[in-house]
Amino acid sequence: MALSDRVSLALLISAALCPAPAAAAQEPVDLVPLAAYGTLLDPLMTEAERRAWDALGDDASRADFVRVFWADRDPTPGTVGNERRDIFEARTRRAIQELAEESAPGYATDRGRVMLVYGLPDEQELRAVPPTAPPTLTWHYRRHTPAVRVRFTREGEAFLLVEEPELTNAAFMRSLGDDLRLQLATAVGDRHGALERTATPSAGLDDPAAAELEPPPPPEVAPEVKIWMEMVFSGIERDELELRRRIHFFPASDGTYTALTFELGKEALEFVLPVVAQTPEADGTEEGAAAVAEDALSVSAAEAAAAAGLADDDEVPEEARAHLRVFGAFMQGEPGQENTLHSFIIPYELMESAGDEESGPSLSLGVTLFPGMYRLAWGVLDATTGRAVTHDETVQIPDYTQGQLSLTRPLLAAGELRDDPRPMNTTTIYEGVRLGAVLVANDVDDVFDRDGTVEVVAVATGWASDPAAPGKPRLEVVYRILEGLEGEESLARLPDQLLDFHVLGQQIPLGQVKRLRPGRSYRIEVRVKDLVGGGETVQRAPIHLRAAPVTEPGEIVR
Repeated sequence: MALSDRVSLALLISAALCPAPAAAAQEPVDLVPLAAYGTLLDPLMTEAERRAWDALGDDASRADFVRVFWADRDPTPGTVGNERRDIFEARTRRAIQELAEESAPGYATDRGRVMLVYGLPDEQELRAVPPTAPPTLTWHYRRHTPAVRVRFTREGEAFLLVEEPELTNAAFMRSLGDDLRLQLATAVGDRHGALERTATPSAGLDDPAAAELEPPPPPEVAPEVKIWMEMVFSGIERDELELRRRIHFFPASDGTYTALTFELGKEALEFVLPVVAQTPEADGTEEGAAAVAEDALSVSAAEAAAAAGLADDDEVPEEARAHLRVFGAFMQGEPGQENTLHSFIIPYELMESAGDEESGPSLSLGVTLFPGMYRLAWGVLDATTGRAVTHDETVQIPDYTQGQLSLTRPLLAAGELRDDPRPMNTTTIYEGVRLGAVLVANDVDDVFDRDGTVEVVAVATGWASDPAAPGKPRLEVVYRILEGLEGEESLARLPDQLLDFHVLGQQIPLGQVKRLRPGRSYRIEVRVKDLVGGGETVQRAPIHLRAAPVTEPGEIVR
C-alpha cells in the first residue's frame, strides 16, 4: 500500500515545555493598564488585598499597591531584583504575546490565567478523537508535587477550561524554582525518574538539635543527567561513542514534528547478555555452570559463553544487547536563562544482531515543537561502561503555516514501510522514523545499494484548495535523479504525476537507472507545482551508492 494512503498527518504528539526564564521587572503599566492589573494579581491576592484593591480609585494608588504587593513577596529583600515578580511578569508577557483569543487579551483567557500561576507546561497534548470531534488540549505539570494536569476544550478559536485547577498564591509559589541548575536537572531528571532526593531524618522533639536541622542534601541525579548538565553549563562534550545523526521535519497540528534520527557505531559499545539468576543448588549442568551471582548486573557475551563451557562458535542462550540511555533537551532563551521546552531520558536496548557489523540500525525519537530557533543538547550513554557521546547544536525548526507552497526535505526510505499499531509518543525510541501509524526505515547517511529501491517521502504544505474538490490540492509532481551533488544534469526522470493529496510517497528502483555507478553520489529531486494557486517549489536530497565489493581474481560475486 502506498505511503500516501497509510500516513495520517493528524499526529497526536506531545511537546514538553518548562517555565519561561526570568526577565527584568517592569512597571505594570508596561504590561497592562493599571486598572486591569488586579485581574493579573487576583489568584495571588488574599481576601484583604482584594478588598483593598477594589477600594482604589486612581492609577497612582494602584501603582503603590502593586509595589507594596510585590515587596511583601520579595524572596531577596534589599537586592535590586524581585525574582518572583520577574517570573510572574515574564509569564504575563508570554500570555499577552501568544494566548490572546478573539477580543480577550492573553492574560484573561483560560490558558493565560493558568500560565500566570503555573508557567508554561512541561508537556502539552492536543488530541482530536475522532478527528471530527472538537480538539482537547491537556497541559501537564510534572515538576509539581503532586503533578498537575489541566484540560481545555476548543470552542471556535478559544480554549476553555474543562475543570478549574487550583489558581492560588500557594500554587504559584510551588511553580517557582530557586536554583537554575536544579530547575534544569529536575526538567530532565525528575520527570523521568532520574532524580533522587535524600530525605533528612527528623529529630525527636526532645532532641536539642531539632531546632537546628541541616537542610537536606542536594538531589542525586543519574549519570546521564550529570553528563547533560556538564554540557549545558560547562560546554563539556563527550565523544567516547561513534554517533551519526540527522533531523527531519514534518508539519503537524500546532507545530512542527521533529524527528531526531541517529546511528551508533558498535565498536565502542558493550553488548551483554541478560542476567542469569544463581540457582540455589548447582546441579552440574551447563546451565548451572553459566549461572551468575544474584547481585551481578550483567556479564559479557564472551564471559557467559565461557562460564557455560560453550565454544566461540556455539549458540548462546540469549542474544547480547547494549543498554543505552538517550537523553537531552530542546531549549530556548539566553545562555544561562534558557527555557527547557522538551526534555527526554529514554532507555533503549540495542540488540547485537541489529543493523550491520559496524553500526546499529537507524533509530529516532520525535516531538512536536513550535517553529523557531532552539538549542539541542543531547547524547547517548552506554549504561554498562559509562561511555557517552554528546552534541550541543543549534536547530532551526521550520514553520509550515506561512501560507505559501512549501515541501519538506525528502526522507529517503531504505526497505519496506512497516505498520506500527503502538500509540505514538515522545518516550519511545523507534527503529526508523515514525510517521503516523507507519515506520519508515531510513539510513542516516542515505547510503543505498546500487540495485536497491528507494521510497521518497515528502509532504507539501501551503497549497490552494481545488474548487472542484474542496479540501484537496491539485498538484503536479516531478521526480528526477541528478548527477553528483551539484549541477542540474538529469540522469533519470519519472513520468509527471497529477495528485489530489499532499503526502507524497514514490518508489524509485535504482536498478532501472542505467547511468548510476556504485560508489558515486547523486541527488533525488522532488518538484511540486500547485495547479490551483500557481506556486512551485523544489527540494533535493543527496543519495550515496555503496561501492562495488572487492573480489579476488576469478571470484564471482552474486
